[in-house]
Amino acid sequence: MATSLVRARIAAQAVLLGGTALPESGKTLSLRGSLILCALSGILLFLCFPPVGWWPLAWVALAPWLVSVRMGSGRGNALGSGVAGFVFFGALLYWLALFGFSVWLIVAAFYGLVGMVWGVSARGLGRLGWLPRVI
Repeated sequence: MATSLVRARIAAQAVLLGGTALPESGKTLSLRGSLILCALSGILLFLCFPPVGWWPLAWVALAPWLVSVRMGSGRGNALGSGVAGFVFFGALLYWLALFGFSVWLIVAAFYGLVGMVWGVSARGLGRLGWLPRVI
């Protein structure tokens, strides 16, 4: 019991100092696992907004994406973040289909690319120390 409390305290201190509570086991997610987690994150984010409006999901909606960024490979992270952006904005901007399917597809693909850039940037920033992340 005491050792588990000590481990929890050390993990909490590591997170506060810019580290992570996830161990560095060297294992990575497969490409398929990253894509599934990121698509799930995009779906959960969509469910936070109207017309569904399940806003309490916002507290956990990014968790699958963060796990993918942390444990996925570089290629899996980039493609998965693009899928998350495409799924989220494609579902959120469904009304753009009134102007044509191609308009909806172009806008969703653009925001998928934005999600890809964001995912690659988040992965790169996560590898820095705590001071550069604060600045």
